[in-house]
Amino acid sequence: KSFLAAVAHFAVPGIATLPPELRSAAVHYRRPTSTASQTYAGGDPSLAPINAPVTKLAAKIQASGEAKYTGDLSNPNRCLFACPVTSTKARATISSIDITAAAALPGVVRVVTAKDVKDLGGSNNAGPFPGDEQIFAESEVLCYGQYVALVVAVSFDIAERAARLVTVNYGAATKPAVI
Repeated sequence: KSFLAAVAHFAVPGIATLPPELRSAAVHYRRPTSTASQTYAGGDPSLAPINAPVTKLAAKIQASGEAKYTGDLSNPNRCLFACPVTSTKARATISSIDITAAAALPGVVRVVTAKDVKDLGGSNNAGPFPGDEQIFAESEVLCYGQYVALVVAVSFDIAERAARLVTVNYGAATKPAVI
């Protein structure tokens, strides 16, 4: 649009030969404020309230911008932040996970891996069926971006920086990645 406006402003030869749909892009367009309404066709009253129009309870505060979302709230005192460490390979074995540099960064509270979950007596399983899905990859990553560890720190910036310091060494691919 800026290019076409400049062409029109400086009366570049050939602007008049442009098709009208292209020439109109160079002209400032003022659009009136949008309005909308929705009507419902009358339904069978014996089915009410199934077929009756119902206004969403939060509609007015959401449409007016008054609704509060979690992003609008301030963080509570002593809040901790987490950043995942994700796999950079697909369908590969995990040879080792080195969290030393990340754990040594000031402000890091903990770096959690599958081993930590098990050492604390927890289960690394997630999903509806036992063993169906792991919270953190243990010996093998199935896909790129699978969680390998989680860094917990006093600020998100520190957690993010520490997550980049975790080194995951991979062995051979277990199977070819499906792309």
